Amino acid sequence: MILPGFVAGFVDNKHKSVEEAARMELSEEAHLVAGRMLPLTTAPGRGIFRDKYAIDSFHMFLAMDCEEDASPRALDREEYVQYTRGVSLDEVRQLIYQGQMNTPSALLGMLALDKLQEMGFGQARQETSTNK
Repeated sequence: MILPGFVAGFVDNKHKSVEEAARMELSEEAHLVAGRMLPLTTAPGRGIFRDKYAIDSFHMFLAMDCEEDASPRALDREEYVQYTRGVSLDEVRQLIYQGQMNTPSALLGMLALDKLQEMGFGQARQETSTNK
């Protein structure tokens, strides 16, 4: 079974920073370039540990002001990615609550939904539908 999810990857020696790794994965897996990358956790550089025994952690970003990447990076040999555009915030929320995403993607989705609401995106949608 292939689950829907968000762009993800690992940081290794070829990356100068966690953000650079995230930008490279965004190009590779979604064919996008972000204008801004907003960290979704408040402990810069630390991330969220995978589990209580792990030393590796998740660093999650919300990519904003995205544009198509004219020359996206190639996928790694072992990767199979099928991307979908135009998924609404409500659809993301439903996928999470219905258990249709793996744990890292579900966590990233919830953090991103909170950040977007904090930035006024959730309210703007409600005001628009109320004004009609």
